[in-house]
Amino acid sequence: MKKILILWCVAWGITSPVCAQTPTSAQTMEMVSIEGVVTDAAGKLPLPGVYVSVGKNIHGTMTDKNGQYVLRIPRNAVPETKIKFSQLGLKTVEVEYRHRTRIDVVMEEDAQMLQEIVV
Repeated sequence: MKKILILWCVAWGITSPVCAQTPTSAQTMEMVSIEGVVTDAAGKLPLPGVYVSVGKNIHGTMTDKNGQYVLRIPRNAVPETKIKFSQLGLKTVEVEYRHRTRIDVVMEEDAQMLQEIVV
């Protein structure tokens, strides 16, 4: 049975060169980098640990200790694609990609969320 399965797989691969040689979408997908700095509204201080994501949080990264990030997204992303910046205690910010390679963001405190957490 094992030999038959192996022969079938080999024969199918040979007779199906399109499937056997077509690169996967991950292999052919070109990526573009977006970078920037995330700061707080009060003192313009860098915000470490902000989650930066695209789409439904499929691609994401976090800001470093200097509030800097580099996010890689597919080059073919539509201009209206939203880049989302979120951190507990801060208002979530969404910015349209618009084929920019640099997006700096200022985030504000979410007082209501902080009150709910304290209670």
